[in-house]
Amino acid sequence: MDTSIKITECKHVSGFTLIELMVVMTIMAIMMGVAMVGFSDWGRGTGMQGATMNVKSSIALARQWAITHRKKTTIVCTNNYYVISCGVDNVGGTNYLPEGLEFVDGVDLAFKLDGSCRGSNLPREITIRESGMETNYLKEIIQVYPLTGRARVKK
Repeated sequence: MDTSIKITECKHVSGFTLIELMVVMTIMAIMMGVAMVGFSDWGRGTGMQGATMNVKSSIALARQWAITHRKKTTIVCTNNYYVISCGVDNVGGTNYLPEGLEFVDGVDLAFKLDGSCRGSNLPREITIRESGMETNYLKEIIQVYPLTGRARVKK
């Protein structure tokens, strides 16, 4: 009776080689790089939409203030901030656009006691755009109708 244990060599070893692992990691890095390009513009659009909705609601606030308090109310948009005032009183404080956004032209809207704006019958436009970019910049236009004082985002 032989009680010795025989050790045999294993001829077939399964697993991945270093080169195979490096190829898979390279492919994954390329796919992540392509995906990150798509996500980089995602934040730009949401910041612009938020700023546009804030300015639009501030215009509605200025109009509402003029109607309810029976006082002429103005909203002044310059550079990267806007102010709502009623005479010498600052109604809405100084509101700043998010970093990287600015108003294209300075605009001042004066709401009369009935909520209409002074000026011509053509809609007034307030344009918000990304600052510091020469091309491929985002911009939104808010139109304010003088007869009613209503604001809407131009599509």
